[in-house]
Amino acid sequence: MFRGESKKSIAVDISAVVGVVMLGLILGLLATGATINLNLGGSTNKLFTSVDMTILPDYHGNTRDAFVAPDSQTDNTVYVPVNTPINFTIDNLDTSLNMNYNTSAGIPFTIYKDNGTYTAPVTYTGSQTVSLMVGHTFSTQFFNIPLVPDSTTAFTFTFTHTGTYEFHCIAPCGIGMTLPMYMNGQIVVK
Repeated sequence: MFRGESKKSIAVDISAVVGVVMLGLILGLLATGATINLNLGGSTNKLFTSVDMTILPDYHGNTRDAFVAPDSQTDNTVYVPVNTPINFTIDNLDTSLNMNYNTSAGIPFTIYKDNGTYTAPVTYTGSQTVSLMVGHTFSTQFFNIPLVPDSTTAFTFTFTHTGTYEFHCIAPCGIGMTLPMYMNGQIVVK
């Protein structure tokens, strides 16, 4: 102990230094885009009105393509509010052609980003029969959206009932179709 300083004074100084260091760490994390979850007893699942997903080919191994939803934490579950239009955007980075999609999607959608096979953007109505070669689909019990290789597809859908709804790919796109959290996931409507 230094002469003339009390134990209480030293403890106060140490507490101040620790506080400044902690504040610096928190501000540094936030500056990098990290989020800090302070769960104070409420739900930790943020509700999104925009859902952005990417299809990554060979995500964790050959033929294991995957939907990757960055806001879904790690389990491909996205949370959305009921009775609210949800804007979906799906970037398909896969270039494979797995199936001839020849049916109605059930809802309107738009394909952006010309991959050389069509002039983008192209908007399809929900009732129109669509005939495209696709690598994947984004399918639920409500709609079946074709996903053209190397493209971006956008659509809006309003869930009118709360619940948990599965999404998956119906195109034969490899082993990832059957593995949890690859070409499947859940939409939780609250």
